[in-house]
Amino acid sequence: FQWSPRQKKKILSINLEEDILDFLVEKKRILVLMKNQVMVYSLKGKFLNKITDIPYSKAIVAWSGKIFLLGSKGRNIYELDFKKKEILPFYKENISPKLLSFSFVNEKEGIFFYSNKIHLFDFKIKKDSLAFEPPAPWITYAIGAGKMALSTFLGQIYIYKIKAMPKKKKIEKKAPMKKLKPLPASKKTSKKDEISGLWKGALDGVMGKSFEVFLRLKLKGEEVSGTIEPVDSSRGKAKNISQGSFKNGKLELEINMGSDNPSVKMSILLRIEASLVSSGQLQGHWKFKISPPPISGHRVGPKMEGAFYAKKVGN
Repeated sequence: FQWSPRQKKKILSINLEEDILDFLVEKKRILVLMKNQVMVYSLKGKFLNKITDIPYSKAIVAWSGKIFLLGSKGRNIYELDFKKKEILPFYKENISPKLLSFSFVNEKEGIFFYSNKIHLFDFKIKKDSLAFEPPAPWITYAIGAGKMALSTFLGQIYIYKIKAMPKKKKIEKKAPMKKLKPLPASKKTSKKDEISGLWKGALDGVMGKSFEVFLRLKLKGEEVSGTIEPVDSSRGKAKNISQGSFKNGKLELEINMGSDNPSVKMSILLRIEASLVSSGQLQGHWKFKISPPPISGHRVGPKMEGAFYAKKVGN
């Protein structure tokens, strides 16, 4: 629905039978991406068109009057032809590693967003012309007027000039980027406690946003205990870690996020799996498990899993 801040009321509402995965507004129309179809509405909410039986996708992008989809596994990009109601393969080279999102810079170049790095990609020669790592894992981005703005899970915003990016020849002289890998188990790392302390992290994608949390962790042998609580105390209180372990550079946590009221029978279990990719930095995945499962047709939330990042901020 569309909201008017001046009138402080809802001025447009469109009710859909399926969950919305992504949407955009382009050329006075609203394009809504769902599990297996794209619906098109006018800005007044009138149905205009749709394409069904599309590949399951997680992002919809517009560029130069054309509409593109990013496959759910982040490996393929498709183009939609609304006149012929066809789905055309735009880039099907099995992108690796998988993309979280992408955007266009011009007709031949696009920006590929991975979990911890960003590439400027040339679709014609099918090679990267630039690759760099932002100072911190990104949450969302905006591109326009030759610039790119990135916001990070630490609450920072960085702005880059796309037109000022180095040419390919200069990039080839630079040493290749080092990929972050979990620290291997060794005698040195096993003796040093790199987990105990205060961590500031983010559950990416909770309610369509990034939910920031503090984790207070304590390591004893391979067992991890402690608490998790929202950075914004108005959004909830601290919860104890029910079960935790740290072994071979991998952290696994389980937290009961359900109500403390014994009369509430539903259990909501948050599971976090992350790797220690560098000293003081965790990166991985989170997922909710609800028991008993919600009644068919009832929505629990727009997203039940996503990326997890955390940075050590204290002992």
